[in-house]
Amino acid sequence: MGELIFIIGLIAGLILPFLLLTGWGRKFWVVLMSVIGLSVGVAEICGKIFIGKTISRMYWEWSLAHETTSWIVAIILICGWLNLIIHLQWKVIKKRLEKKDV
Repeated sequence: MGELIFIIGLIAGLILPFLLLTGWGRKFWVVLMSVIGLSVGVAEICGKIFIGKTISRMYWEWSLAHETTSWIVAIILICGWLNLIIHLQWKVIKKRLEKKDV
């Protein structure tokens, strides 16, 4: 059940927001995020087939054995995603900051 919720959350978080775009940007972003989602799915399946564990399970086991390092990894992932969000919103942020100066 947890995997199903994860997949729904992954699709909702990576693909659905870009359906609000229009034109070619929408197409490229939806394809890109779909490829990322499919890559995760394929890696999960391959891990289960060849090693007997999903990549999520492998990460969970590793994270419990290396708790401090796992927090560092999580923080780096958060920073990476925040960097992407700021990059995509930069023009809007900049526009709002310029309005405050006036």
